[in-house]
Amino acid sequence: MVANLTTPLLGIVSTTAIGRLGDATALGGVAMASFIFDCLFWLFAFLRMGTLAFTAQSLGAGEADKLRLHLMRALALAGVIGTALIALKVPLAAILLGATGGSEAVTRAAKTYFTIRIWAAPLALYAARGCLQALRYPGLLKATFGQSLPRQIP
Repeated sequence: MVANLTTPLLGIVSTTAIGRLGDATALGGVAMASFIFDCLFWLFAFLRMGTLAFTAQSLGAGEADKLRLHLMRALALAGVIGTALIALKVPLAAILLGATGGSEAVTRAAKTYFTIRIWAAPLALYAARGCLQALRYPGLLKATFGQSLPRQIP
């Protein structure tokens, strides 16, 4: 649950830090870019949810050998998507910031914040969280699937 709050929390912390500078343009830029990142990263929540489902199925079926495979697939997909977001940061920023309708000065400040924060994209996609969340509650998974779990998880 706490991991769901990390993206908006980073925006709140950034807004607080920039707000202390007293520059309304920079504050508006951070707020606009933070909103974009909240939406953008939520679009890729399927990585976390899908990984959780596949991991839970493997645990329920007693297939501990597939756990590492599910995690590696999710991490690889998050890496590819995150790298693509970084590679496309200039046109992506132009499209997304242009769609928000901020003033020119606020959009310029948002673009600066966007080009810095986009580097966190591969790690912010929460791919590993789905696997870790499924592994954290094995009793719930055992009750749900009605099968014994593997004694050792690789």
